[in-house]
Amino acid sequence: MSRRGQAVRLARSFRLFFDYEANGMKRIIGLVIGIVWLFMAGLAYRESAGGWAIGHSDIGFWYAVIGSFLAIAGLGCIIGTIIHTREAT
Repeated sequence: MSRRGQAVRLARSFRLFFDYEANGMKRIIGLVIGIVWLFMAGLAYRESAGGWAIGHSDIGFWYAVIGSFLAIAGLGCIIGTIIHTREAT
């Protein structure tokens, strides 16, 4: 397949996932918010690891709890966005 054919195929698949009509912007915004939540969870896990490394088990534990809640929220946001913005069949 030529490069042009690959580019057209990629554009079609991108268009199918990010439908720029009613649900397109909703899906993009929902996924971005979910990614931001997951990024914050990663930062909390990093703080947790730092707390455990320097011997502050309380900081390590509570940042791990916070990171877990943030990860649950981020995954819920991403999964919920995908479920609630798909086309009705």
